[in-house]
Parts: sequence; C-alpha cells; structure tokens
Amino acid sequence: MAHVHDLMCLSDDDSWSLFKQRAFEMGMDEGNVNLEKIGRQIVQRCGGVPLAIKATGSILHFKSQESEWLRVKESEIWDLKDEGRRILGVLRLSYKHLPPYMRQCFLFCSIFPKDYVMEKDKLIGLWMANGFIPSRGHMDLHDTGCEIFSELTWKSFLQDVKEHVHGIVTCKMHDLVHDLATSMMDKCYRKLNKFVVGKDNDSGGMDELKELDIEGELNITGLGNVKSATEAKTSNLINKQNLISLSLFWRRDSNETFQHGNDEEILNALQPHSSLKKLYIYGYQGVRFPYWMMDMLLPNLVQILLEYCNRCNQLPPLGKLCFLKVLTIFGMGDLKYIESSFNGDMESSFPSLEVLKILWAPCLEEWTAENGCPMLVKLLMLQSLKELDIRGSSVTLLKSLMMNATVLISLHIWEFYELRDLSDLLDNLLALEHLNLKSCSQLESLHAGLQNFSSLETLELSHCNSLVSLPVNGLQELSSLSTLRIEKCKKLASMSKGVRYLTSLQNLHIRKCPELTSLPECIQHLSSLRFLNIKECKGLVSLPNEIQHLTLLSRLEILNCPNLMSLPQGVRNLLALKTLWIEECSHLERQCQEERGEDWPNIAHIPNIYIK
Repeated sequence: MAHVHDLMCLSDDDSWSLFKQRAFEMGMDEGNVNLEKIGRQIVQRCGGVPLAIKATGSILHFKSQESEWLRVKESEIWDLKDEGRRILGVLRLSYKHLPPYMRQCFLFCSIFPKDYVMEKDKLIGLWMANGFIPSRGHMDLHDTGCEIFSELTWKSFLQDVKEHVHGIVTCKMHDLVHDLATSMMDKCYRKLNKFVVGKDNDSGGMDELKELDIEGELNITGLGNVKSATEAKTSNLINKQNLISLSLFWRRDSNETFQHGNDEEILNALQPHSSLKKLYIYGYQGVRFPYWMMDMLLPNLVQILLEYCNRCNQLPPLGKLCFLKVLTIFGMGDLKYIESSFNGDMESSFPSLEVLKILWAPCLEEWTAENGCPMLVKLLMLQSLKELDIRGSSVTLLKSLMMNATVLISLHIWEFYELRDLSDLLDNLLALEHLNLKSCSQLESLHAGLQNFSSLETLELSHCNSLVSLPVNGLQELSSLSTLRIEKCKKLASMSKGVRYLTSLQNLHIRKCPELTSLPECIQHLSSLRFLNIKECKGLVSLPNEIQHLTLLSRLEILNCPNLMSLPQGVRNLLALKTLWIEECSHLERQCQEERGEDWPNIAHIPNIYIK
C-alpha cells in the first residue's frame, strides 16, 4: 500500500475549493446551505488529501438529498485509525458507485504494474477486446470507451493524463488506487472463474484446476510462472467440456521480462476441449502456435484474439474455421506474411468472419502462396466481413484486404503514414456506413475515394496532417451522411464548397484545426444539421451569416476559439436553437454578455445559454 506521507496535503481553503468543483456542478446556491455544512465536515475528514477529496466529491456530484450526503459523512470508513486504510475506504466507496461495466474497465487496469504508463487508445482497445464496453445503438464502441476513460479520469481512478506527439494520450494509476483495483480484482478472480498462477509451489499451482468443473469463462494469468509442460497439463483443460471462453496471459505487459523459454511447450499442454468458442492469448513468446491450433482441433471457435505474441511469424490455418466470426491480431511484431494455409481452401475461406482487426503488425506486408509468390488477386473471399479495423500495417496489405470485402459496413484505418490518397482503394465498398481515417499523415486528398458511398452515415478524419481541404466535387454521393467529425488536421484550411452536398448531415464536429479561419458560406445547404460543435480552432475568426439558414440547428457549441470575434447576426433567425454553449472564447464572452454585449440581441431568444 502507498504511504500516506507520500501524498500531498492541501490547506482547508484549497480542500474545500477542490471539493466544491467536484460536488457542486452548477455552483452553490441558497438551497445548498445544509449540504455545504455537511460537505465541509466531510472535507475535514479527508485530511487534506486530494485523492480522497476528489473521490468523495465525485460520489456526491449527482446527489442532492441531504440523507445521501449524511450517509457518506457517517460512513464507518472514517472510524478507521490508519489514514491509508481510510483513504482506501473512500476509494472503495467511490468504486461502488460506478456502473458494472465501468467497474470492469477499472479493474482491468490492475493487470498493469504500479506506475505503469498506459496508452488511452490501447487501453480502450483492450476493454473492447474483452467485451467490457456496452453497446449503445449506433454509437461507436471506441467513442463509448472514450467516455468511460474520461469518467474514470474525472473520478481520479486514472490520473496524470498527458497528450504526446501524434495525439497519443497516456495516463497512470495512483498507487492507492492500484491497491484498490488489485484487492477488488482478487475477489473477482474467485467470482468470475479467473485463476492466477503463483510464483512458487505453495499457492496457485496449475493442478488446482484439475478437478474443477468450470463453466463459461476461465482466465488464467501468470503463465510465465509455470515451470514445465507437465505442470501445465495438470490443469486438465482438455476435459472441461463446459468451458466456452479461455483466456491465457503470459505476462502483464508487452515489456515484462520472462525467465523461462518454454512458452511453446506450455501452450501445447494447455489444449482445451473441442467445444471451446472463444480463445484469447496474450504475451505468448513462442515462435509457433500449438499443434491443437495448427491441426484445427478447435473447430467450434467463434472468436480469437492473439495479442502481443511478438515472436510468432506464422498463423494457424484459421480460414478453415467455419464458425469464426471475430479475429483480432494485435501487436505481433514478427508476423511478416500469412501463408495460403491460413486461408483454408481459398474458395470457402473465412465463411462466417464478420469482424477482422489487425493492429500494430508493422512487418505484415502480404499474403503469399505456397511457392512464395505474392497472391493479392486471389485474396480471402471475405464474403461476410462487416467490420475491419487495421492499424499500423502496410498499404499493400490494406489494398489486398479491400479487394473482396464487398459487404463491409465499418472501416477504421489508423496510422498509415505512407497512404497519400484513396484512389482505387475503397471502390468496392458499396455498403460502407462508417469510415474512420486516423493518423494518415501523408493523406493529401479524399477526392477519388468517396465516390460510391451513398450508404455512408459516419465519416471521421483525425490527425490527417497533410489534408488541406475537403474535396469540392467528391462529396456528391454522400447522401446518407449524418455525422462528420474532423479532428487535429493541422493543415486543414477549408471545408470547401463540396459541403453543400451533405444535405442529410445532422452532426458536425470540428476540433483542433488551427488553420481553419471560417466555415464556407455553402453551409446554408446543411438543411438537416442539428448539432454543430467547434472546439480548439485557434485560427477561427468568423462564422458566415449564412448560418441563419440552418433552421433545424438545436445545439451550438463553441469552445476555446480565442480569435473568434463575434457571432453572425443570422443567429437570431435560428428559432430551433435550444442550447448555446460558449467556453474559453474571450471575445465572444464580452460580445454575448446579457443585455450589455453587442451580440446579445442575436442570442436572447435561446432558452439555454452557457458562457464560461
């Protein structure tokens, strides 16, 4: 447990100020008098420790009843004499107020060692891979994961959030928070059929699994502590016919060293029953996968996730798995090619595959035939593939995957630094509904890539730093586009006149595009637009008066645009506008002051105005 004397303590005034920020979202008012009194008493019990203050404030954030505040104040956690245990008690109380799916995401972070720097996108990817993120209609799982990350950060379960080059966001966990996650995770191991292999022979031996009739899910962590194949075989996985999902973890993170070099023997000995449906292998450092994967002894697999198997250079013939729906290849640095055996019988390969994710396989360039010749034309018959997420691989691989994925609905292309345009790349994707292009730093034009996308509903462009403008003539076919997100495109200076064709657009988000000075006058043709969000566009100096024609616009948000001088007079004609949110825009703050600002007559009719 972290020592309390390592924690910075605040003064009484600073403690109360910090608590108020968390507990009273809309500020103090006369109706809060009793709550303020109780709150000050709670703050006193926090002993000036920011972690405890933030946690209690977060608990009470959405609670307005005096009885709820008294319940926290009179909690038995304050009776603990040891201050460290008292703070841990506060954190545990905050944890209990999290929804179940958020608890899972938080507890998962305990697999990393203390003081470990976690990458936001990778962490969210792991949450997604483990099925922790709930589905919310058409909302992208990654977006939901971002919300969970923000909530855990706000509640101080994650901290030290930093944004680095290329938009990489990292965070850490406070030692006390890690203690909480570890203690709660230990309980969950017992509850959710999770097993930790001990470092010695006194506890956590594989033979403890031998007689257990495990149903549903089994996660085994610490396989680096298994000494031999004989020990691994005592787990008796092959006879556990009620096991549906098996997760095998060798190490807690990809950088952890490992003293034993017998991964291949261990994994060979962990053959599960043939009825298994889900298989997850993390941190395996063998060069080849086990015979029971190569010889197709698990014919009923529906989902496979291979993560940080850094030394493997060959994949099993997964194309022969008739029921396989989800395949994820994550962080496989030595995977250079995929042999034809991977595809099965070619004509009928991957008959049920719906989701394919290839993330951080930088050496993977092509699929090859048995004679070693490139085989791109006859690539996978991906007749069922609906979602493709590919990140940090070669353009050659990307093009080869695009050839036959004709029923693809969702496509995420990340970190393709050599991709300059979309010519001929997406021509066959007539059913595509969601397209996300991120960190394609050499992408200069979208002109030739969006011609056939009449079904596209969501388009997201992020960190495309060579993109100067949207195409003038390339957006005509986007008749179904309802959401457009443009974020951190450093050279984007114009939305272009092509925007006029986006007549179904309902949501427009623009963030961190410093060269963008205004929106085009043709924005008036976005007749379906309901939500316009502009954030951190330092170069934005004006909005066109043609905004007055956005008759369905109900919410307008402008945040951290310090050079935007004023709002156009046409805003007064936006009769459907219900909410105007202005934050960190110094000129607008003056212009929109109630009764006194020059722009006030243009916004006075809006029911909800927030200016910060």
